[in-house]
Amino acid sequence: MDFQVPLLDLPGLLGLTPQTIPWTGPYLAADPDRVAAWAPHLPRRPGRPRIGFSWAGNPAHPGDRWRTPGLAPLLALLACQGADWYAMQVAAGHAELAAAALPGSVTDLAPRITGWTDSAAILPHLDLLITPDSALAHLAGAMGRPVWTLIATDTDWRWLEKSAKTPWYPSMRLFRQQRCGDWAGLITRLRAALPVTA
Repeated sequence: MDFQVPLLDLPGLLGLTPQTIPWTGPYLAADPDRVAAWAPHLPRRPGRPRIGFSWAGNPAHPGDRWRTPGLAPLLALLACQGADWYAMQVAAGHAELAAAALPGSVTDLAPRITGWTDSAAILPHLDLLITPDSALAHLAGAMGRPVWTLIATDTDWRWLEKSAKTPWYPSMRLFRQQRCGDWAGLITRLRAALPVTA
């Protein structure tokens, strides 16, 4: 080995800034056969956007208690009857669905999701994904799919400061907490931005 460079020193050494982070288009894609197999489970209904959502990240993440809103704050979104909602939460957090009174416009996809190849195959069928900072958010961003990411006040360098956009993923919009722990206020602002009726 001739050189060793700490990973987080590379942007500075390469002269990268938020304006010069390279983006040449999506760099991940779903398997076309699997995308086709998912089509019957996410039918297109005229005038109704298909919106996927999740509400929890990996509980082993050191900051998960701050970045994970849980299902309860998102229930206000699901009351918007002008969309078809698709729950994509698997593993941690999925049990919250059992205790929630959900409208008929919500479909739980988790029982059919066997891994990341399925999650990737679902995204091309969605008009929008709403999720906290999690692997699912990064998958959607890497695929160039529309995703609204819920950001806590205590966040990391990848999300920069204050901006609603991130140069890492041009298809992503960031919704940030204005006060620590205030997911309800964030969801109120996000709901107002939804292109659906209440």
